[in-house]
Amino acid sequence: SDVPELTQKISQFIQDNPDMYTKILMYEPIELDGLKREITEAGIKCSMEKLMNYLDEKCITFTMKNRRKASPKKGRGRGRKKKAEVEAE
Repeated sequence: SDVPELTQKISQFIQDNPDMYTKILMYEPIELDGLKREITEAGIKCSMEKLMNYLDEKCITFTMKNRRKASPKKGRGRGRKKKAEVEAE
């Protein structure tokens, strides 16, 4: 979809939602997944990337607290050396 049109739709959606609009004016973080879900339910097609870009451009604070963090790989770089590594030393 056209970016200016999408920007207009998201802006209108936020302005029509008094609770969300007030949170934004008070610099309270908006929960990204919840906003994405509400926008989708309102019939606005928007990728997560475009939504984050919109929020960044408008300096709207958001949180991704419900997103799962990738757990660090444990034991990476440990263990027995491969035969080729041993021979190279």
